[in-house]
Amino acid sequence: MKISIQPGMIALEGSLDESADLSPMLTELQKHSKQDIISIDFSKLTRANSSGTFSWIRVMNQSGTRLRYLNMPVWLVEQFNLITDYFQNQSFAESFYAPFIGAKSKTNREIKLTVGVDFPLSKDYSQFKMPTIQIDGESFEMDFEPGRYFLCISSHFDNYPASYHKTTKSK
Repeated sequence: MKISIQPGMIALEGSLDESADLSPMLTELQKHSKQDIISIDFSKLTRANSSGTFSWIRVMNQSGTRLRYLNMPVWLVEQFNLITDYFQNQSFAESFYAPFIGAKSKTNREIKLTVGVDFPLSKDYSQFKMPTIQIDGESFEMDFEPGRYFLCISSHFDNYPASYHKTTKSK
């Protein structure tokens, strides 16, 4: 796995598995205070297995750093909904991809969503209806149950900074 480190941002690329060396990331995270929020970009992370997940959680325990998760693929959101230890140290998910389906074409599409921009931060999404998203003249509807898919958000509601607790921003 490749780890790219920029000021305030760490990008992961490849597979998070038993061969992944997370020590450069841990070293970088330990340079920051507990008040800092470091962004982790998952846009190029292709997969993770249980060994990689265990290593990740160990790094989170050791670092004590608050993380903002960005560009999480659908498979990772589903894993985050199962394992709450990803949200240690007041970490939170800001943007991720969600499954949608074309109303006419019935084609599947993963669309990036951002908390506070595309939908509001909430403690309960069980009654939430995601607005239809227009792309290239086609309406795409959510192809997920918000109460379950947004669980990694609602169950960590208190981890979000105050700026996320405002109403949805217009695009």
